[in-house]
Amino acid sequence: MRLGTRSLVAAAAVGLLVAQLGRIPGTAIGGRGAALTLLDLTLIPLWLLLALTLISGRRRWPLDQVSRWALLFVVVAIASLGAAIPKWGLGGGELFGAAAFLLRWILYAGWFVLLVSDPEPEAAAGDAWRLFERVLIAVAAFGILQSAFLPNFAMQASGWTGLEWDMQGRRLVSTIFDPNHAGALIAMVLLMRLARENEGLRDHRGVLLLLTTALILTLSRSAVLGLLAGIAVLVIARGVRPSLRRVAIGGAILLAPAIPAVIWFADRFNKLQVDASALQRLVPWLRGWIMVRDYPVLGVGFNAAGPAQRAYGWETLGGAEISMDGGLLFIAVLTGLLGLTAYLGMLGAVGVAARRTWRSAEQTAERRAFAVGAWAATISVVVASLFGNLLLMPLLMLPLWVLWARVTAMAR
Repeated sequence: MRLGTRSLVAAAAVGLLVAQLGRIPGTAIGGRGAALTLLDLTLIPLWLLLALTLISGRRRWPLDQVSRWALLFVVVAIASLGAAIPKWGLGGGELFGAAAFLLRWILYAGWFVLLVSDPEPEAAAGDAWRLFERVLIAVAAFGILQSAFLPNFAMQASGWTGLEWDMQGRRLVSTIFDPNHAGALIAMVLLMRLARENEGLRDHRGVLLLLTTALILTLSRSAVLGLLAGIAVLVIARGVRPSLRRVAIGGAILLAPAIPAVIWFADRFNKLQVDASALQRLVPWLRGWIMVRDYPVLGVGFNAAGPAQRAYGWETLGGAEISMDGGLLFIAVLTGLLGLTAYLGMLGAVGVAARRTWRSAEQTAERRAFAVGAWAATISVVVASLFGNLLLMPLLMLPLWVLWARVTAMAR
């Protein structure tokens, strides 16, 4: 990894560490509640470096399958936004906000381009992931302390007013400020570690206990469901090796005494039953199906869900002015079946590249573990995103692009 890339990765690691604590006041996009963060500021030098090195010929960007599908998704997203302007009468702040969110997705995809175009792409992406993994472990560790000593941390630290919040109390939110987003990130790291254990690569197992504890403290049902989906990927792809079986048994023994406390903690937040928070997920899903039915080709326009819902006469719920729950359904709402096809093609290209690596007997155990772990982490986020807008969140996009970059580099 060259100096420019290494410096950018280090800066991004700081941005990922402070996460929402690094929000920049007065930078809400298009009058929306999504302010810029320190992590977003790393995109400026990233694209300057890319432009200088690609134009000068010092870097070469091989258009792999992931890149091709990503470029197609961008083309469809731009077309969908253009079609949304007359459709919903977008102008001023609404148009700027929707275009800014599309630009943000494109800019974050630059991390993939930066790493795969590096002279040593596998090493660059591998180093970046190792640093981000350590940062996310630190985020989880701070989150455990926050859960114990700093209840309602997000509401107190953010200073936000006029926004609706779910009751957080002592749920783990860490610097991410959202228990579902924090849980999804922790599950990603946990799956990468479990994949290494399953390949016989023993790391410090205390980290597994720390990550599991942190995930439990988020009380995020979507993150747990995503974790289970990721574990299913690990088992289907590589089976259950003795080392992973021992870790599972040991972890169950260690965590068993805490089960009554976990049940009590979860019951305080109605997480052991179908509550209003769970039922509220049905509303955006139903609305999403209706909008995809009515606008199947290009959708309602990239991040034009808010104006579209108002045009239908629907009241936007919670953060639905910016996004909706639904994961891949939300992608289809914004960009239609064309955009969904391109996005699934991009995910499929990652899966094919990962499978090629973990099924190869010539690969090292470390590479196989990374490939299957990255694919498990990807599926985990996709499943968890059914209950929240994770696929388009910068804090989730950054580690995913890094994982995909190394998987792509290994498959070459």
